Amino acid sequence: MLNDKDKRLLEKNKIKNINLLNFAEDYDIKESLWYNQSYVITGKSDHEWTYIHLEDPMDLNEVMRLIDDSHLRWMIQDELVLNYAKTHKSLEWILSCKKLIYKGEKVETIEGVEVLRPEDAEYIQAHNDYGEFTDINYIKERISKGIGLCIKINDQMVGWVLTHDDGAIGFIKVLEAYRNKGYAKKLTDAMIYEQQKRNLMSFVHIEKENIKSMNLALKAGFEYVGDVHWVKIKE
Repeated sequence: MLNDKDKRLLEKNKIKNINLLNFAEDYDIKESLWYNQSYVITGKSDHEWTYIHLEDPMDLNEVMRLIDDSHLRWMIQDELVLNYAKTHKSLEWILSCKKLIYKGEKVETIEGVEVLRPEDAEYIQAHNDYGEFTDINYIKERISKGIGLCIKINDQMVGWVLTHDDGAIGFIKVLEAYRNKGYAKKLTDAMIYEQQKRNLMSFVHIEKENIKSMNLALKAGFEYVGDVHWVKIKE
């Protein structure tokens, strides 16, 4: 977990830092390095992740000096840091998304939604559009540590949603034969309800090309607050 001083500093801009604040609730923080109000903080979930944030663009060069060859997976919300990675590092991949925070009303109880079990992880991974970025163990862990919900028809799981290691709502999936029935919206609302019960901030990450998911999020009451990027540095 974060020490009290770091947590207080991060909570000054909770929307920007909610990913790291949530991550640190479930996973160990290995390293916390600061330059003024900018930081390089590393912890481990499925992989070791380094969260990098510039409070002031003028901090860029000093913050980059805090990073060494052991920091292979970056989580970035500043375009200056992303551009630095692109120009100074050899990259294996970049996953870029829009970050949206729920600003809607309080959600009431949603009927017809069940809780996921760890044994559901294999089925979820088999139908996972982002399987290259996750594995069954990560999904099991997220079902156990986070919130996982599903819809079943005749005992068959046809749609599901989980929270990622940073608390973001994700893994939203409805099998093709069951789409256009409102199940994705129902799962999203149910997840918001569960997070509201726990006084958690609801937010999502959506690739900009995913117009359907973006429209769903906006319809559900989410608002765009910025971009987020995950970067894998070649070893």
